[in-house]
Formats: sequence, structure tokens, C-alpha cells
Amino acid sequence: MRLQNILNMARNYLEIGVILAVVMVLFIVIGYVIIYKKIYKGQKRIDLKKAFWWFVLVFYLFVVISVTLFSRNGVWNNGQVISFFYSYKEAWITASEAAWRNIILNILMFVPLGVWLPLGKKRFCSFWKTTLVGCLLSVWIEIFQLLLSLGLFEVADVFNNTLGTMIGYGFYKIVEIFIQLFKKEKTQLSRVGACQIPLILTICIFTGIFVAYENQELGNLSIECISPYAEDTFEIVSDEEYSSAQGKAMVYKTNTLTLEETEAFASAFFENLGTTLDETRNDAYEESALYWAENSYSISIDYKGGSYNFTDFDTSYPDEGEEQPKPVADATEEEIRDALVVYGIELPTEAVFMNNTDGVYLFTVERVEIDGNIYDGKLLCEYYDNGKFASIRNSIKKFDEYKEFDICSEQEAYEQILSGEFVGAINAGTKINLEQVSIEYMLDTKGYYQPIYNFTVDGMEEEQSIQIPAIRK
Repeated sequence: MRLQNILNMARNYLEIGVILAVVMVLFIVIGYVIIYKKIYKGQKRIDLKKAFWWFVLVFYLFVVISVTLFSRNGVWNNGQVISFFYSYKEAWITASEAAWRNIILNILMFVPLGVWLPLGKKRFCSFWKTTLVGCLLSVWIEIFQLLLSLGLFEVADVFNNTLGTMIGYGFYKIVEIFIQLFKKEKTQLSRVGACQIPLILTICIFTGIFVAYENQELGNLSIECISPYAEDTFEIVSDEEYSSAQGKAMVYKTNTLTLEETEAFASAFFENLGTTLDETRNDAYEESALYWAENSYSISIDYKGGSYNFTDFDTSYPDEGEEQPKPVADATEEEIRDALVVYGIELPTEAVFMNNTDGVYLFTVERVEIDGNIYDGKLLCEYYDNGKFASIRNSIKKFDEYKEFDICSEQEAYEQILSGEFVGAINAGTKINLEQVSIEYMLDTKGYYQPIYNFTVDGMEEEQSIQIPAIRK
């Protein structure tokens, strides 16, 4: 990530940082002027160790509260309690580094509390007392998030925070051992070892999760149900008769590009347009990489499958005083195809062309077989009268046949919907009218193109279809 991006991220938290600094200064001033000067008349000797311990603790609490409450950008109007391990299930299904990172950070955030409490107060030398404080603090934060509509009450967050406190206490016991050795006091290594159990179990569990994911043959689908709907939440009606026949379906595999391969693609793409890659402006993200040309071109490339978004800012937003290009609303398919060739893009002849008016054109490829490969996806582009594209969004991917898998029947997929095991935004009392079902395909988290059942729906405001994984578990 470039320095500018880091500065932009820092700027977002500058206000909180300033407030935090002011509060801490006020805390010190009030403590000195009111407590020490007024109450104790400046006569009571200040215990610098205790004062330092309290200062660090208060500072830490301010940081935690700022991160968990005051840094929220949006407002949650429908506060609710999220069931236990929901975030873990979500992270597993999405296989998102960001989701797992958030879980791990929720654990690490409370580790300092587990270390610092027993270091300063003898009453917290007990494992269970320290753990209880961490648990109560986490519950307090989650309740405030809920009451102030700043977030959801996530039971998993309480678990993660409490676990972090336990791990922190284990670190405290290690520190205590070194202090005892330094003072040549008697040590109890067995008790120290027992306090490391939360850390050991955490490492083993997370290692097991990641190993299990790497060893499973296929990836996960985003439509896999995390938390089933209650049966009284919705009503299912259908006039269709769904087949009970079981069968097989082919799974396809697309390439996953490395960072170096995306850079090579971007460089070749810009060369087709008569410019070169500006390597000082490269940005690598979790799922994609962003590249800029020496002029105003940019291209974002997904690692999985090589989908990309190209933007020409000179065409979209010309400099003041320059002639404004206009969208071409009546270009033919041949004209658009020829213009795309200049960009190094050659579409299959089987791609279906559509003019969306206002200079926006769409090519659709639905599992077309060419030379033993399967092509699937869409290309959307904006064409202007200067012969250039303001934007090109190309999600047409090439897939190789992988192997056939057993799939469940239409009836089994229908029964899964009846049990509430599907993904969709529905309100209590929603009536869902299921209509036709068809086999579609969806890209999973490992780059495999898996078959899914797509049920068209009449009666849902937001979701017009319900999708169920087809491969038999």
C-alpha cells in the first residue's frame, strides 16, 4: 500500500486521536489539581508506580472504547443480538482474510488487559477474577453498541475478548516467573503451564481451521446458510413440481493469478493503448490489485479468474476547457467489437450483444464451450464519440473442466428452503412464491465454478431468486 493510502487511513482516525489526547491531558490535570492539591493539600506522597499503572490502564480503556464505539462510521437502526460463533461461520464461508483478521484482533485487543490487571492489583492475581473483568468489560461494550445503535451485540466478540484476557493472564504468569527468578523466590511452574492452555488451544483451533480449509477439495459458496430462518418467519408456496431425480454435474476451474501476473496483464493492457505502467502507484489488496498508467488510465484486476475494471478518467472527466466527449448511443455490435480489439479484447463470436442506451453496451457469455474450455460472464462498457471507452468491466472468465460431482435433487433443494436454510433478506411473515428452478453456476472461494439451484421467486422485495448449493455434501 502506498504512503498516500496510509496517510488517508490515519486521517480518518485523527479526530479520535486528538480527542483521546485531550481527554488524557484533562485526566492528568484533574487528578493533580483536584485530587492531589485540593483533597490531599499536596501533602500526601504520590506512589509513582500506582499512578503509572492507573494512567496506562485508563489510556488502554480509552483506546479500546474508541476503537469499539467511537470509530463506527454508520448507525445500526435495527440493533440485534448475533448468535454465538456467527462471525466464525461467516469467516469460514467467505474465506476472507479480513474476516479472520477481525476475529484475531478481537482476541488480541484484550490481551493487554489480562497482563496489566494482575501486574498492578493483587486482587486480580486470580485467573478467574481477571477473566471476569475482561468478560464484563466486553459485555458492557456490546450492550452500549446495541443501545446506541453503533453496532450489533455479537456473542462471539464477548467470547473472543474473554479469551484474549485469558491469554493475557498467561503472559502475566510468564512475567511473574521471571520476576520470581530475579528475586530468587520459589516458583510454581505447573500453575504457569496451566495458564497457557487458552493460548495453546487457540493456536491449535485456528491451525486446524486453516488446515481443514486448505485440505477440502472445493471452496465455499457465498450462498451457504450461516443461520437458518425460523419456520414462523416466512411462508413457502409453490405450484411447481420439483424432480426427485439425482444426478451429476461438472465442476469447472478457473486460474488464480499471482500479483506478478496481474502486473504483467496491466502492463500489456496499457501498452495496447500506447502508454506504460506507473509502478510507483501500484496497490495490492486482499482480492485484487490496482494499477495506474502514466496518464489517467487505471485498471483493477481480481486475482481469482482475472476479472478487471478499466477506467479512462480523461474521457469520463476531461480537464476544464477540453471538449467533452459524448456517449455513442447507436453503435453497432461490429463497431463495439472493433473498438475493443484496440484494447486487446477479443470476445467469443457466441457472446450475446445488447445496447443498454446512453452509450452503455453489454456482452453476455453463458457457459459457451470453445476449444475444450468454458467461457462464462459479462462485459459492460461505456463507448464515447472519441473512439474510446470511459470504462470496461470484464468478468468473462475461462474455465477448464475439473470433474463431475454428485448433486442433490430439485426436491431436496426445495426441502432445504422449507427448513429455512437459505440466504436472503426476508421479514417476518414474508410469503415466498417459488417458481421455476434451474441449474446455474457460481464461483467459490478457491476458484471453482460450482453448480447451484436457482429458484425464481415472486413475492420478495429485494431478492428475486433463492440459490441453493447443488453439490451433495
